[in-house]
Amino acid sequence: MNDSTTESNSTILLPSLNKVETIIGYTFKNKELLNEAFTHNSYKDHGDPQTSNERLEYLGDSVLNLMFAKQQYFSYPKMKSGELTQLRAANVDTEALARVGFKHGLHRFLKHDDPSLNERVVKNLLEPLTTPENLSLNPVKKLNETCQKIGIKLEYKSLWIETGDIEVYKDNKLIGKGNKLIGKGNYKKKKTTAKNKAAADAYENLIKLFDI
Repeated sequence: MNDSTTESNSTILLPSLNKVETIIGYTFKNKELLNEAFTHNSYKDHGDPQTSNERLEYLGDSVLNLMFAKQQYFSYPKMKSGELTQLRAANVDTEALARVGFKHGLHRFLKHDDPSLNERVVKNLLEPLTTPENLSLNPVKKLNETCQKIGIKLEYKSLWIETGDIEVYKDNKLIGKGNKLIGKGNYKKKKTTAKNKAAADAYENLIKLFDI
């Protein structure tokens, strides 16, 4: 076996970032920005310190919010502001965007030294963009609609600032007990993703509990 197969992801030859420009249809004037965007904070290039993509990630959320807001505002002229907000949140979501990146093969260009990242991208792909027709795929919306149908009240408890956790409780007052924990999600980088994880967990538990 070649020694290179046992080396970390950072030392394996990665595809040229020029191919990223082909995939997205845009040529960068400042190539260093492209390099920074594909450098995870775990990556350590021996003798050549790199800036990670953390600052660009912070900026990117704001840019994506603006882009989706503009696109959806003109695409759905009859949609109410609350519905537009929900649609935008479903698209500007860490996991949803990761699935889009995986579909287009962008994960192949990421420089990192975190083995767990290799396992996070191998998920079933949803559509690249959430539309009004498939918005029901949003975990929070799906959970809330299900609970309304079966007459269950939910309470979301946020521990996100302290631990990155969001918890979902089911109202048990009808049987003389306090609220019961039925779902939990954790994602320290983004509260919306943590809430989606918690809602998805709660939904799966409700399905089993009520045999829906």
